[in-house]
Amino acid sequence: MAITSSRLLVTPRVAADISQSNDPKPPPKLYPIQDPPFKGYIPPQPEGYEQSRETASSSAIVIDN
Repeated sequence: MAITSSRLLVTPRVAADISQSNDPKPPPKLYPIQDPPFKGYIPPQPEGYEQSRETASSSAIVIDN
């Protein structure tokens, strides 16, 4: 069986949607990204390193800015 026309494959509902797709669409809404406020420098806390060294089974989260 050879396909001779794509209209046979498209249902009337889809054909109506295709004909309406030529209408101009409004521009997309752009939402600016808000920068988080800078909280300032946080000095390292050596007691956290000491606590994590004492227990080998636990781990520490280290944030190095």
